[in-house]
Amino acid sequence: MADLRILIVEDNLTLAINLEAHFVEWGYEVLGIINSSEDALEFIEDAKPDVVLMDINIKGEMNGIEVTKAISHLNIFVVYITAERNQETYDLAAATKGVSYLVKPFDMLTLRGTIELCIPHLRE
Repeated sequence: MADLRILIVEDNLTLAINLEAHFVEWGYEVLGIINSSEDALEFIEDAKPDVVLMDINIKGEMNGIEVTKAISHLNIFVVYITAERNQETYDLAAATKGVSYLVKPFDMLTLRGTIELCIPHLRE
């Protein structure tokens, strides 16, 4: 699965580095770690990753849901990772294209399963 390209958009550097280490261990290519909406938009448009792990509350003028809406024209699977446990935030996230929603803290097996379940949809 090394051909699966993942971008991590997360403003908690410790968590992002931990996620990156797991993805590399699982054989995925991590394109980078980004902590702001503006940098995420620019990077995603240029690099076109297969999967974006997207924190909802990131630095910048947009949140992760708004960034996901802005990239909806691309064939990118977005996995939200968030501490937001409310219905309103979930509903906003669920209304975006190609998403999954994981509430922090989550275990790595759940994350790996989520990523692996999205792979067939990326190959369509």
